[in-house]
Amino acid sequence: ILAVFDAVGYDTPEWFVGPGIGILLWWFGERTTGHIKGKIQ
Repeated sequence: ILAVFDAVGYDTPEWFVGPGIGILLWWFGERTTGHIKGKIQ
């Protein structure tokens, strides 16, 4: 993701990196657990 920002030329602010990674991990976790629950039921 940071590589994409670098390629496009955007300056990635430090305050965005930490929360952004946390939100991404949470989002992937939500999607994964939802997918697993859907398969079980």
